[in-house]
Amino acid sequence: MLAALTAQVPTAAEVVGLVREVRLNGAAVSLDRIEYDRAATMFGPTGDVLFIRGAVMIDVHDTSQTNRTTGIQRVVRETVGRWTSHAEVLPVAWTHDHRSLRLLTAVELDQLRGRHVDASIADTEPHTIVVPLGGRFVIPELAAEPWRVLLHRSIAEHSGIAVAAIGYDLVPVTSSETSHAGIIANFPRYLDTLAHAERVAAISRAAAIEYEGWRQMLSGSGRIGPEIVAIPLAAEMIGQTASVTAPEILEDSTERASVLVVGSHEPRKNHLAVLDAARGLWDSGLEFELCFIGGSSWASGEFEQTVEDLKRLERPITVLSAVGDAELSKAYERAAFTMFPSLNEGFGLPIAESLAHGTPVITSNYGSMKEIADDSGGCLLVDPRDDDQIRAAMRSLLTDGALLAELRRAARTARTKTWDEYAAEVYDYLVRGA
Repeated sequence: MLAALTAQVPTAAEVVGLVREVRLNGAAVSLDRIEYDRAATMFGPTGDVLFIRGAVMIDVHDTSQTNRTTGIQRVVRETVGRWTSHAEVLPVAWTHDHRSLRLLTAVELDQLRGRHVDASIADTEPHTIVVPLGGRFVIPELAAEPWRVLLHRSIAEHSGIAVAAIGYDLVPVTSSETSHAGIIANFPRYLDTLAHAERVAAISRAAAIEYEGWRQMLSGSGRIGPEIVAIPLAAEMIGQTASVTAPEILEDSTERASVLVVGSHEPRKNHLAVLDAARGLWDSGLEFELCFIGGSSWASGEFEQTVEDLKRLERPITVLSAVGDAELSKAYERAAFTMFPSLNEGFGLPIAESLAHGTPVITSNYGSMKEIADDSGGCLLVDPRDDDQIRAAMRSLLTDGALLAELRRAARTARTKTWDEYAAEVYDYLVRGA
């Protein structure tokens, strides 16, 4: 009722407060107070307001407003972009005051579908506010912003609308030492939303185990939590979006073996361990080039400084960002092998992408990374916290041609799950309950 009267999504505290007010003063007094507050404020909804019954609303607020291509954004674009072919699906974002759901602009729809445009143009288009009446609400992003978790929780707990989500990982809980302070503080509130959700599609069996452990803890607070099912991600690379300037480093310009590392440079990705291993191997006389593809992240200063130190020593190391899918695919194909010794991952998309290109991977010997390796083959497993193991694995693949060829054959025979398949599986589970 409150959302219908104000065209805003109320917080759980506002809903509980209104219920108590009605019990104390009666509905008529409360309605008069709401109308007075709405008339007195200079803020509030602007533009058209649509009341929509029975839709499948999908919150893509972050992905629709950015050109970033992190793993989560790739998943959202490859899934929700396909779901928009269903008549009942309605992608939505939030108004600037973070209180009302709204339709996407044409520019934001292009962003969602992976067409890189100037997202700032979206602000010039009028917004149409939407108020859901029943239906379903899907959260495909890791929506941990303080304001968004409050509103998602209210929808899940008080609206009567069934809420479902894609579950990426519980890294801020299980490996908090590798996470930014902001996400650590807000992640429990995100989990509070999921506690009131109906279903969560975890992106790997390892992630599903983590979510199931969390769900079992909810009994202590008198809650049951969502049903959790593992639906592993796809690894297909079908986009051909090129960067403005194709990096020359991706051309075959040297006979040296190329070692590729894909991912942002946050501490959890363990790129400092890769640099340490490479430095030792270069010092021992091995010749190879090392290429990182990924953007800077929080606490990446030490990585950047170490790269600069190695460049001053004229070591063949390159760091690229804003690389399109076509160039990324070329880099996977060109590499002798890739490195992904992450400390914790919900899935490890660069592992699956590398194997889909027939390129072996050195990766971690537990969790979702081992899960991909066991399912697909083509991987050499290491303890990511053991620098000696990482260095030894790199040495093996740089010097043992027979081992590298064996892993390459295994990688090439692995079946690649398509995004069409993944999107259909997740939609059937989250929306249709199949």
